[in-house]
Amino acid sequence: EAMTMADHIAVMNAGILQAFTTPADLHDRPKTLFIAQFIGNPLMNFMPVRFISEHGNLFAATTGGLNFEVPKDRRPRQKSDSVIMGIRPQDIKLGEGLNTEVFLVEPMGRDDLIICHLGDQEVSFLTDPNDHISIGDRVKISFDMSKCQFFDSETEMSLLWN
Repeated sequence: EAMTMADHIAVMNAGILQAFTTPADLHDRPKTLFIAQFIGNPLMNFMPVRFISEHGNLFAATTGGLNFEVPKDRRPRQKSDSVIMGIRPQDIKLGEGLNTEVFLVEPMGRDDLIICHLGDQEVSFLTDPNDHISIGDRVKISFDMSKCQFFDSETEMSLLWN
């Protein structure tokens, strides 16, 4: 309710203030992993990555061998050897991209929540129910990397917004 009614929200974890900011800022610019995990429905997808630089480009590489090009405006401001990448289900789209198999379809009314596996990672995204996606279907998905988040897995602080 606070996300819809308040103009500022305080988020606390174990008695420690995590943030005091607007609902939009909490959602779009989470300062900690706790906030990213807590704010938003459906929940954000998370996967461990490491950064690889090639020819002036930066890639977030998963343990399963997937490489996502990181846009210049999403390059971390701080360095970390242990990184968690987050992306919201609404920022993953059907279309050209990674080939995956649908593991679960959860009708949510206006959207269907689709759960699939990319390598060793479970990933959820939203689709229109009129797409008629079923369990076992093979689909291609792409990540809107202009919306991705990066966190230091040890400190759990954002590498983008702190």
